[in-house]
Amino acid sequence: MLILNLAAIYIDSGKPEKAEKILRELRERVSGLNEHYSNIGAIHINLGAAYIKMNDYKKALESYKDALVIMPHSPLVLFSIGECYDRLSDEKHAKEYFELATRGISQKAQDFISQGTAFFKIGDNKKAILSFNEAIRVDPFDVNARIFLGNTLIGNKYYAESFKIFFSTSKLSPNHAPAYTGMGKAMLATGNLREARKHFNKALSLLPPASPERKEILELLGKAE
Repeated sequence: MLILNLAAIYIDSGKPEKAEKILRELRERVSGLNEHYSNIGAIHINLGAAYIKMNDYKKALESYKDALVIMPHSPLVLFSIGECYDRLSDEKHAKEYFELATRGISQKAQDFISQGTAFFKIGDNKKAILSFNEAIRVDPFDVNARIFLGNTLIGNKYYAESFKIFFSTSKLSPNHAPAYTGMGKAMLATGNLREARKHFNKALSLLPPASPERKEILELLGKAE
């Protein structure tokens, strides 16, 4: 649906208030339809994402719980609820939903990404890596799954493996700055400072001047001097 795509663009471009407005209007228009109409769940999920961007975690939680009624086994929805509780400092419920997300039924790459992140949240990094690999198997072109996997591998000190993932991602999406940041992190961890600097500088060249990601990369670049 074009409106959902437009809302996603608003969310990604830092305009969640505009996304919220059109999503609430869309929700009212389709409220009389069958509750299992697939786009209703997507509306609730996107509303939740908009509220997350607005730092309104209580409203985000309400939206994701509305989605859960329609999609009770969705790892994405279950993880998102856990994330809301986590940001609201409710550790008990956050852990409960992260664990539920690991037992959800994954169908799409995004489901496996959510499931992998949930495993990561509860400390099971090996299963997190397996889930991210499944996301890549389901959708070999999913750049986000590759970045999550690479960062998880770095977190577990699998530096050579993480570099391979980030390198293949850079070939798949040459203008995706996180792929070069990841390669730089892997090289920095192994002490190859020259290569680390090269990749960090490449990542910086791909980011606009106002990008918040630049701060982290500049800090990493300082460590590679």
